[in-house]
Amino acid sequence: MGILRNVANRFGLTNSTKFERLISEDRAAAPEEYRFADEVLASFHSGGGLAPKMQAYKLVSLNRLLEAERPMSILELGSGSSTVIFAHYAARSKAKFVTIDESSEWLRNTLSMLTAFGVSEFVTPYVREKHIDIEKKTASYVDRPSVDADFVLIDGPALEIGGTKYLDAVCTDVFDMLPAPKTIVVDIRRPTVDKMANEISTLYRFTSSNILSKSPETNFNYFSIFNRI
Repeated sequence: MGILRNVANRFGLTNSTKFERLISEDRAAAPEEYRFADEVLASFHSGGGLAPKMQAYKLVSLNRLLEAERPMSILELGSGSSTVIFAHYAARSKAKFVTIDESSEWLRNTLSMLTAFGVSEFVTPYVREKHIDIEKKTASYVDRPSVDADFVLIDGPALEIGGTKYLDAVCTDVFDMLPAPKTIVVDIRRPTVDKMANEISTLYRFTSSNILSKSPETNFNYFSIFNRI
């Protein structure tokens, strides 16, 4: 149960115990969904990725979003265990799926997990360098391929250079995507969420992550979600 407590402490939350209880209740209500998420995390960990077990709620939440939104084209900024969830969805729905990462080693680990789950053919992977502007507090991928996506997950690039993390940097790739995706989900990244909520509010209906808003409730939002109006 440590990951939610760590996340809670990171964002100054005081109700991490309630987050943990709600996740336990959700796991008990949907054991099959968590069974697959646990398999993904166990396999990803064995491939070298850092995957705390409580990320299972994140993966279950992502799969539920995909089933609700039913996108036919997906862009993932930052690969990882979520890539397996996307690839499985792409396999069963015939959706196009592109993932981008700045680390060729990390992406190789991810692709090895896709192979283990038999879904490597359902993703188009790219390795792209990242650029973090310390003064402007922005982060983006260099020469990011143009992708017309219905659904975008922002979990990259990694906000670290030379061992220093710049958690106040805004991930700007999504702001120049045309046409605008139908759904954008953000994995934590408060500065990115705040800028998006401010600058694209006329185009999107915004639901904040409950982790950021400090108000856990049943089936709470792990991600911040932007749905095009």
